[in-house]
Amino acid sequence: MYLFIATIFIAELIIAATLINFILKADRKVCELNNKVTELKPYIEDWLKSFKDVVYNLQNTVSSFFAFVKRKRDQFLTKLIISLVIYASLIFFKGRFKKAAAIFQTLVLLKDYWDEFTI
Repeated sequence: MYLFIATIFIAELIIAATLINFILKADRKVCELNNKVTELKPYIEDWLKSFKDVVYNLQNTVSSFFAFVKRKRDQFLTKLIISLVIYASLIFFKGRFKKAAAIFQTLVLLKDYWDEFTI
């Protein structure tokens, strides 16, 4: 009976020693990793600041792009409305007033040339 208890006790001591050994090895590895991280900390901070600047610039670029697209859309809608009004008045006046139709055709032609040169 004492031999059985002694065997179990020795086995537990071996297991405990192995666990302690693994814990000590892990502690050494963690200390080494901590030292490496401590050495790299200034570089990591610089990289993170650079990354923040890149994200900020990208955000500004995207917002500028969307503002540009909105401005161009508004210009397009304005030109479309003006063209529709001019062509509608041209169609309306062509049947009733020949001279007014000629004036509107000239205005439409001038507007088309103006749009070509401003783009």
